[in-house]
Amino acid sequence: MKLGAPLVIVDPSGTSSECPQCNSMLEENGYRRLGYPQCNFEAYRDVVRKLNIWKRALKMLGIKAIPGGVLTISLPPK
Repeated sequence: MKLGAPLVIVDPSGTSSECPQCNSMLEENGYRRLGYPQCNFEAYRDVVRKLNIWKRALKMLGIKAIPGGVLTISLPPK
C-alpha cells in the first residue's frame, strides 16, 4: 500500500501487441496506430499499452474489467 492505495507492479512485455477488449493480436493501421479486426477496436500504440497494463493490474488485485467500463470484483467461491 502506498498512501492508502494498493501498489501493483506489472510486467509491461507484450502490452502493446494485444487488444485490450478481445485479446486478439494487433494489426498495424498507420504510424503507431493499431487496429484489431475481431472487435474493430482502434487506438494508438501507447493507449493500447496503458489499457493493457491497467487491465493486468486490476486482474492482479482480483478485479475484472468488462468491456464497456464495468468493473466486477472476483471473489473466491464459498
